Amino acid sequence: MQFPLYGLILNGGKSSRMGTAKGDLVVADMTLQQYMTQLLHSAGIDNVVVSGVDVADQFIEQGPLAGIEAVLSAKPNARWLVVPVDMPLLDEAVLRQLIQHGEMAHTCAHFARSVLPLYIASGDECLANIRACLKSNNHKHWSIRHWLASEQCRAVADPAGAVLGNINTPEQWQQFLANKTL
Repeated sequence: MQFPLYGLILNGGKSSRMGTAKGDLVVADMTLQQYMTQLLHSAGIDNVVVSGVDVADQFIEQGPLAGIEAVLSAKPNARWLVVPVDMPLLDEAVLRQLIQHGEMAHTCAHFARSVLPLYIASGDECLANIRACLKSNNHKHWSIRHWLASEQCRAVADPAGAVLGNINTPEQWQQFLANKTL
């Protein structure tokens, strides 16, 4: 039996370099959160959860891995496609490619140079390792990259172009709005 596929938008960060909540930035007459939700829908994912909005982190102030842990705890018997709210150059084809690689390998999958977006084949199988990372006193263990090192995860060849670029500063945001590139 294959678990249902959900989308997770990581949107719970402080946005300290941006100076404002990234999910509230507006592009194409919608917020980045709405834009990323629409992108996940176009990639065939009907159910989308937004971390920091729909599900609260149980591990406070511990970054994106805590957001992943919160949704996997809420729905462990599911497959997940995790995207950050601040990667507006992602496209449907790239997301479908990642899902396909993860499903063929029956494991987590991400692109070689970036841990996000991330396909998680089974939330239930990942929770113990995620919680072990988050319970560590070493804050370096709280990263997605550190957690993935403990998983049998597939690194997929990077897509062409700058689709994996994210936006962290007002200057990057202005560059994106002006050129739709990063």
